[in-house]
Amino acid sequence: MPLALGSAVISIRPSPARYAKIARSPDVHVSFYARIVGRNIMRCVSLFTLVLASIMILTSTAPHLSPRAAAIAQGDSGVFESGFTTAAPVIDGQFADGEWDAATIEPLSFFMIDLTTGEDTRFIPADLYLMNDHENLYIGLQIFGVPYNNEGVAGNGFDFVFFFFDNDNDGLIEPGEDLKAVVTAQANIDFAQRGTYADQHQPIPEEEDDASDLHIDGLGRIVHSNVRGIGHYTIELAVPLDSGDPLDIRTEPGGEIRFNIALATALGTAMAEAGAFFDLPFDQDASGWGLIKLQTGPIPPDRDPMLVGTITFITREFGDGQQLYVMNADGTNLRRRTRGDRIPGAPSLSPDGQKIVYVAEQPDDPETAEIFVLDVDRGRPRRLTRNGVAESHPVFSPDGEKIVFVREGNIWVMNANGRQERQLTDLGLDSDPVWTPDGRIVFTTLRWRDVPEIAIMDADGRHVQRLTDNEKGSLAPQVSPDGQWITFFRYDGPGSFLDFGVSIFYPWNIYRMRIDGTGEERLTGDGLINFLPTFSPDGRGILYQKILDIGSGYTVLSYLDLATGEDRRVFNLSRVSDFDWR
Repeated sequence: MPLALGSAVISIRPSPARYAKIARSPDVHVSFYARIVGRNIMRCVSLFTLVLASIMILTSTAPHLSPRAAAIAQGDSGVFESGFTTAAPVIDGQFADGEWDAATIEPLSFFMIDLTTGEDTRFIPADLYLMNDHENLYIGLQIFGVPYNNEGVAGNGFDFVFFFFDNDNDGLIEPGEDLKAVVTAQANIDFAQRGTYADQHQPIPEEEDDASDLHIDGLGRIVHSNVRGIGHYTIELAVPLDSGDPLDIRTEPGGEIRFNIALATALGTAMAEAGAFFDLPFDQDASGWGLIKLQTGPIPPDRDPMLVGTITFITREFGDGQQLYVMNADGTNLRRRTRGDRIPGAPSLSPDGQKIVYVAEQPDDPETAEIFVLDVDRGRPRRLTRNGVAESHPVFSPDGEKIVFVREGNIWVMNANGRQERQLTDLGLDSDPVWTPDGRIVFTTLRWRDVPEIAIMDADGRHVQRLTDNEKGSLAPQVSPDGQWITFFRYDGPGSFLDFGVSIFYPWNIYRMRIDGTGEERLTGDGLINFLPTFSPDGRGILYQKILDIGSGYTVLSYLDLATGEDRRVFNLSRVSDFDWR
């Protein structure tokens, strides 16, 4: 899916050769499929920076636009009071009945200029909705009388909406201050309403990369009412009042924040325009921007689950590359456990939570993946395999004495010290082995289809039994602590999940079934990509990954309570690629 902006082209789809390589490599741990998704479709975020820079250059010689407060009835002071809500809206770009009843509503207009000539062009009317609770500022926006400008990506250009914030309310736009954006950057027009989102900041001169926040938070969605003609955009945005990120706004109910909203439409065409509610925000002067006054209200009870045990995970969120971390399941005692250039993946905790086995590869060379083990408390990785053949998915046995893993599409087992390797399967079609409490092995295989299915076998590789039969495949099985259930995930859209240019725009869901393959049930249904589930140590819940936004690479960990069905985000992490919980 190439995204074009002038001469800049950004590709977010893997090459056919890459697909072919994946299809020929059944030994690749299924979380590697997820990493392929992450590496190849989460590229949109740099496009926001390119667009923002382009608008700044194109408007640098344009006439300075006077504040719109004099032209549109919004109150002489430019102060906007937010409403207080106790029911957060669903951020899906669609105003559900009653969802914004607590919001204040202001009729405004974007003052547009031609990005080629710098001349004034028109006003575009809009309605602004504002409300907040104790955690977020919610901004709703309806922009009227505009076409959908992303017909099949190669058609009429792109539309962006930027949300600017003056973090310290000093009337100046300064490096590092908060910036959010939504864009109609979708290849599949039937899914244009999903849009994509960026959590960014004003460029910092010494930064070498784009202006994307390292920690992604908030969420935005943009929907057009008629993707084949003139209509209106509906936008919903949630902005944390205090995310903990120093580049984000930091306020509280009863506080206030200076803001501006800009619209850029038909970018990449001769009809490109840009405008804002207030001054176009490119001269460091924010004194004419609007001011949102946040409201106070009742404090809701704490609903966070009490999670126990140890969690290990892989992330690049903390600015030191992609590394392996470990922490208590309640979020305390975070520790980094790897360093250097080798890229870790597929971590698995020992049954007592004292060791982590994982794979690590040289940058951009998955064929160099070897198995390592480290001590949770001290770190100190030790290499277990040295054979020049890529290994994947190492997992400790229930007694901690052995490690099962994958090599060249076959399942192997070795002692926990790396000795006495023994091959269990020989068809070159198997992956993702995990142990049952009684010592059997559940795994995925291509023996019956060209997509993975789940099977179970004895610890010696005999008595293979098929557990799933679904044309979409069944991925990343994990067994419950009592050995009674298997959870996994599945792509629920058209075609093959390997066709990421299509599959990323359709739902992927978490499932579970009994250990014998009966009683299959779907556990998620929010239309997003939900993947890599694992049971909690007590078996009462499932922790899994959710991609909130394709374009920004915004992944979160969600906890599903199996008794109540309650499903919510846990931990303040936004770029986890793999994890385990014991």
